[in-house]
Amino acid sequence: MSHHYSLGIFYYFHDASACLIRDGQIIAMAEEERFNRKKHSFEFPLNAINYCLDTAGIKMSDVNVIGYGFRPMKYLINQILHAIFRLPTSLNLFKPGASYMPFGRKIMGLLFVRRTLVKHFGKFKASVKYIDHHLAHANSTFYPSGFEDAAIFVADGFAETSATSFFVGGKNGLTKIHEIPLPASLGVFYGTITQFLGFRPHSDEYKVMGLAAYGKNTYAEQISQILAPGKDALDFKMDESFIDFYSHGLNRWYSQKMIDLLGPARQYTDSYEQRHYDIARSAQTVLENTVIEILKRFRKITGQKKLCLAGGVAQNVLMNRRILDECGFDEVYVPPVAYDGGISLGSAIGATQKLGVPIGRTNKLVNAGFGPDFSDETCLKSIEAQGLTFKNISSDYSELVSVLEAGGVVGVFDGRMEVGPRALGRRSILADPRDRKMVDILNARIKRREFFRPFAPAIPLEDCPEFFDLEGESYFMTTVAHVKKPELIPAVTHNDGTARVQTVTMESNHNFYKLLKAFGKKTGVPV
Repeated sequence: MSHHYSLGIFYYFHDASACLIRDGQIIAMAEEERFNRKKHSFEFPLNAINYCLDTAGIKMSDVNVIGYGFRPMKYLINQILHAIFRLPTSLNLFKPGASYMPFGRKIMGLLFVRRTLVKHFGKFKASVKYIDHHLAHANSTFYPSGFEDAAIFVADGFAETSATSFFVGGKNGLTKIHEIPLPASLGVFYGTITQFLGFRPHSDEYKVMGLAAYGKNTYAEQISQILAPGKDALDFKMDESFIDFYSHGLNRWYSQKMIDLLGPARQYTDSYEQRHYDIARSAQTVLENTVIEILKRFRKITGQKKLCLAGGVAQNVLMNRRILDECGFDEVYVPPVAYDGGISLGSAIGATQKLGVPIGRTNKLVNAGFGPDFSDETCLKSIEAQGLTFKNISSDYSELVSVLEAGGVVGVFDGRMEVGPRALGRRSILADPRDRKMVDILNARIKRREFFRPFAPAIPLEDCPEFFDLEGESYFMTTVAHVKKPELIPAVTHNDGTARVQTVTMESNHNFYKLLKAFGKKTGVPV
């Protein structure tokens, strides 16, 4: 029996990746950054594609269809029209650093995806299908959710002509019911705040979330001048005059008008002031309030009881918790790669459908281990090459538990690597959450990062209600919970009393689950 292979790819923006689906099942998926070591890499995902093909034991000539998650002509026309409308300031878009690569090179690369593939892999029979960016996002969350039907909300920085889309998914596929056209963009709004606070947009938005825990909503009224829910049911309004991104690109996101509104922008090397914490908290609240209002209306319009989220904005774990609590949906699903790193998955699904091949509905995806793994022999050679020693440990994890209990730090390298931004027990740094000093030890000695960045707890699913106010699963750390016993686990309790929880089961990660259980048996705290 022959197999049907669908390859999804994405590159030339950020978070380049590749995904291979065989007969409707994910075989392999990885982001290019994990191979070339360039964070949020936008480059052609040659290494990721080769990994996917090697994992399946096939060549490009065996692939039936290839999906790319963007419509270049639609994007090009929209970009030209917006640039003309913004002349002469839009000439800044041609300056170095305004884009990940020169605009001309990007467009040529997008228009001739097949030519690029042939250059690296030779001639092949598969057709190349361009998939709408937001449809790819919607595919990447609905089909792994396990839901029979659901409302789907996609929000990111930008797609071809919009940055916010609404779908309904069911047995006959996905139907788009509304989109909010650019330049209105929740992702650009949050990216602008990110740069204003001295961080890198498209990369450091999570730092703004961490910073927000130390602030108050003292700037909420001012920031509501920039973003607020619209009068129409599925709409919001964004005042573009506070944002220079559309005329200056990556070089400058915020305008002088935002400085006039909020005061001087923080530069990367500046120390932190209470004003910065308050701006972060206020911006986070304004984003949450806007999305909550829209999704309440979305729930009422569609009558759906389940919600799927995708797009970079769906990585906002604080917002996700409020959606779960306040919008009236019984369940909310966020995939492990909600941002553009997951576009390759959605593209592979979309390309398969374009060939008329049905995508079978599967159980809810609970395992993110689709990346490379390594044999014991390979690992041992690497250990010996570094002049390190090793020993085999007992299968009951008692030795690891003793190290952790004594204040040691354990690096876990186990099985196939996770896809997505979170370490989920396959490539993780583990420590005892009962010791508050662990935060400083990990931040200062190992992670070497800002003091306000929280550490996340992992816990067996059945033990979660004892320590956190979270009902249901959180396999991929896509939401937060309030800590019920902060005095027991201070190292994972953030300044606002929350934690970004990972629930673990035997199905999602059997070795990590057993380690958590062993640690809980010894200490009484399975976290």
